[in-house]
Amino acid sequence: RAHGSYPWCRWFKSSFRYFKTLRNSSQGFYLLYRKDRSVRSKNQRSCFLEMGCGWWALYASIAVVLSYIAEKTCFFTKIANPFCENLIIYKWHQRCYDKSQSTQNNSKGGTDLKIAFWSNSPGKSGVTGNLSCISIVSAMYQPSEMVLFENHVNINNLGSTFLNQNSYDKLQEKNSYFVENGLGRILSYCDMGNLVNAGMVHRSCLSVFDQRVFYLPTGGMNPDLMEYRLKRHAGEAMSLLEQVYSTVCIDISSSSLESSRKILKEADLVVVNLCQNRQQLSHFFRNYSEIQQKAFYVIGNYDPQSEITKYDIVNRFGLPGHQIGTIPYNRRFADALTEGKVIPFLLRNYDCGKENANYDFMSAVKETVCLYEQAKEA
Repeated sequence: RAHGSYPWCRWFKSSFRYFKTLRNSSQGFYLLYRKDRSVRSKNQRSCFLEMGCGWWALYASIAVVLSYIAEKTCFFTKIANPFCENLIIYKWHQRCYDKSQSTQNNSKGGTDLKIAFWSNSPGKSGVTGNLSCISIVSAMYQPSEMVLFENHVNINNLGSTFLNQNSYDKLQEKNSYFVENGLGRILSYCDMGNLVNAGMVHRSCLSVFDQRVFYLPTGGMNPDLMEYRLKRHAGEAMSLLEQVYSTVCIDISSSSLESSRKILKEADLVVVNLCQNRQQLSHFFRNYSEIQQKAFYVIGNYDPQSEITKYDIVNRFGLPGHQIGTIPYNRRFADALTEGKVIPFLLRNYDCGKENANYDFMSAVKETVCLYEQAKEA
């Protein structure tokens, strides 16, 4: 009774109301903190904390402190824990998605990064669609500029997912405009050294979303000529783009191109697009140890009803749960990709409710982008 009069004890008791006992066992019990409070911005959600403990007094005290911090300054991100299904881990990180409170590390909006999107299973994991989706949602979170391009020629390219036939920037135009302002122009700049300025690079790219996401078209180059030039200047081209844009994302061909190997080596982060195929998964984890050291994983065209789930992959290959996300298969999103309407689709469904057919898809995309942003900061 005497100790109950101390301020810290009163604070402890008032904070303890957030917790309730989940399970009793011989080793202790589990505490849960779960409070859905009003959000500070439309992108910030609720704050969750769940901890398992044996020495309940120590862990309860830690949980109270963390809950107080969470209430004031942060939120937690759930991390898959393959070792103990009863113990759910949440990673704390300082982040405010309110654009009015965001800060930039430099004039370009953050740390310069070269990010390669790649897969060892061509045509199955949806690399191009995953990159277009992640880049747009990521741009909604962070007010920084990024540029996207591919190292191969394909009809279904990044540009076709952003720009439809009715757009004022028609990618179908096979004229000197894209020859002069696309990837070919950037490769030509690589030999000019200090004569190249930011304006020249900027004018070579197309803005596809709010002056944040830019696309560098291939310029109608012959595939063989494009590969010949890229394998010579891949590093210089990325460095040139990196001087203007805070993030450079490259859609890399799954075929064995010399430019692909050089870009993978130069990349600061490799987003490995996996598929739910045991042979393809085993092939990657047996043969690409160098890529695994700087990899973030995305399971494309994800089917939660498959026997090979995200948590099966985490368990089998020993992956940290916070380094893998999913982009589920969604028929409406697939149609948007082919029609060049990815951006309207994402904007229209970003804040959709549970009654919307695209809710599960958007929830998975948001979680993946949040984990992707953490991987960029690591």
